[in-house]
Amino acid sequence: MMQKLLRRVASTVPVWLLLLAAAFVVVWRSGALQRGVAGFPDEPAHYVTSIAIRTYFLEAAGRNPIRFLEDYYLHYPMVAIGKWPPVYYVANVLWSIPFGCSIASLIVLNAVVSAGVGILLFTALRPSLGSLPSFGAALAWLLFPATQWCSVRVMADCFLSLFALGSLLALAQYFGDGRRRWLAAYAGCACLAILTKGSGFAIIALPVLAALIARRRDWLLDLRLHAATAAVLALVMPWHLYVRHMLPLGIAPGGFSLNNLLHHLQTLASGFSAWLGPATLVSGIAGLWLVVAAGPDQPNSRHQPFWACQLAALISFLAIYVVIPMSMEPRRTLMAAPAIAALAMVPVWQLWQRSAPLLAAGLFLVILLPLARMPHWVTKPEGPWRSFVRSQMMPRIPPGSAVLIAGRVAEGAVIGEYAQVEPVPKVFLLRASKHIVESDWMGVDYRLRIPDPVLLDRFLQEIPVNWIVLESGFDSVFLPTPDSVHLDIVRGMLHRQGSGWIRVAQTKSPAGSPHAGFLELYQRANPVTRPVRLEVDMTRSLGKVLRREHQ
Repeated sequence: MMQKLLRRVASTVPVWLLLLAAAFVVVWRSGALQRGVAGFPDEPAHYVTSIAIRTYFLEAAGRNPIRFLEDYYLHYPMVAIGKWPPVYYVANVLWSIPFGCSIASLIVLNAVVSAGVGILLFTALRPSLGSLPSFGAALAWLLFPATQWCSVRVMADCFLSLFALGSLLALAQYFGDGRRRWLAAYAGCACLAILTKGSGFAIIALPVLAALIARRRDWLLDLRLHAATAAVLALVMPWHLYVRHMLPLGIAPGGFSLNNLLHHLQTLASGFSAWLGPATLVSGIAGLWLVVAAGPDQPNSRHQPFWACQLAALISFLAIYVVIPMSMEPRRTLMAAPAIAALAMVPVWQLWQRSAPLLAAGLFLVILLPLARMPHWVTKPEGPWRSFVRSQMMPRIPPGSAVLIAGRVAEGAVIGEYAQVEPVPKVFLLRASKHIVESDWMGVDYRLRIPDPVLLDRFLQEIPVNWIVLESGFDSVFLPTPDSVHLDIVRGMLHRQGSGWIRVAQTKSPAGSPHAGFLELYQRANPVTRPVRLEVDMTRSLGKVLRREHQ
């Protein structure tokens, strides 16, 4: 028995190493290891939150954690725990203990996790599809544009996919042999997924959907399974109830509505080919039909626990993003992507079984080769943020200073770079979008708090702010927002006659960068020398105003 297990492991390890190497090639091709956190608005928030929690445990353990995080936010205003659950940040902190907490280190962790999803998928598929189709499914997962997009950014989606797939596979094993250890694994992975991102709640629907798909009344009436699901809810709900006032922050305009649902369906249908590859989509649809049409005695039948759970995952993991009022983006497909990769390889297996190896190999290559030739999805935005912070800002700006950052990309990118170099904050970085403007998520209900340059200058003197970072030309990095009038107000204040502000540094994008733009650093000609007094209105998220009085 032990020798058989060792032989099986020995035959599998080379495939695992190949998948891990493929994940690292994706990261290397993207250039992400040399770049910052300007790949998506959520990325700097995830990174700074990880740094804040790590700094608490290393530097301030024993202090009130809420007070510490609030004070950290006043310095680096990108701390976002509460808006997102804690598991991803805890994983980053644990990884950072031996490997450091640089941006590159956390992106390597993402590569390891995405490879882990591929390894788990290969290992689970191999008994039913054989080695080659199973390897193809795992490799397709790694090469999906949506997977590549997430794996080269400091984002939680690869972790969510890992825990969701683990929960799905454990549930399938429990349906197969009824052992309690699989039930515990299902519940444990479900808890980790839900406490990674709230969309993990889609896992709760898997047992019922799988039972309905397989037409298994005994699964539907399994009291132990329902008790495990109830235990999952009992474990995860205290966190979500505690942060319930922060959960609506990511809700799209219009809330739950038929228009939003139809729009999400349209976006999902039109984006599927680009996000997961056209050949994958066609082969996946064929695989779906083959699984649904197969008889109960067939290994790839919907009546089998493994495939019933795969179909349930496909329905539940896509449906939650269609129904909930959030933006529909490539990463929304990531939980369902392993099931799609598995279904796409079913036709390859069927052709092989029907003694058509050339056709099977041809379909295998048709699915994978286009995915390997989509480099535009993995190229991470390159800009001057890192060099600007290290060569222009840090040598000039003394500890205790307040700096206003005005720029859609620069706000997160500059704060992330500062946190990477100085995890224990020494300066106060202010976001223009939080002090000059009041708006909801994605710029909805955009309102100016400070409507003209003269009032802005007075406001900055009261804090006092003696340094300003102004960004121009990087709007194409992120999706457009409804308005950016506040940036014009900052420019108007800096450039008006007798403003008292002097430009001391300017940095442009590297040559050949697809996102041309530049950063400017301004200093007040006659600095105000009193200590920083700062207020940040967090009533929409925390229900209070954070303050730092003169010390």
